[in-house]
Amino acid sequence: MTTIVLTEVLPFTVDESCGDGIFLRWENDSGAVDQWYFKGNIAENPEIGDAIYFEKYVDDLLNTTSNFEVTQKSYAESITAYAEFDKDNAEGFKQLMRSRQIEMYVLGVFYQIDIRVVNFNVKKYNPFGKITIEIILPKKYIK
Repeated sequence: MTTIVLTEVLPFTVDESCGDGIFLRWENDSGAVDQWYFKGNIAENPEIGDAIYFEKYVDDLLNTTSNFEVTQKSYAESITAYAEFDKDNAEGFKQLMRSRQIEMYVLGVFYQIDIRVVNFNVKKYNPFGKITIEIILPKKYIK
């Protein structure tokens, strides 16, 4: 039997963030899960959708600034990221493009997302490839 003796208690902090990069996992063609750390959060692209308006009746035109009220707007964000990979891993990234189950890791939790491929480049005589994706985050509705 081994006995372990603690001589000093040292505090430590667990950093659950991935820096500026993004960690994704996805269901591959065989039903298993692949994962990859994408470098660079190189662009954030907010997009405000069309608003839904309610037109109200106005009986005092002098003291009224508007005859409508915004009842709802949609707001969506997307993040552009990239990864460089060995050519041997190209098939895994093709499966990422085909996958319907893609998740992004954020502070200890995986969230369902979707992607749009911006660029996928694997050259015949180059041992490395590069993929640039736009990560589509869930839409938020603002009331």
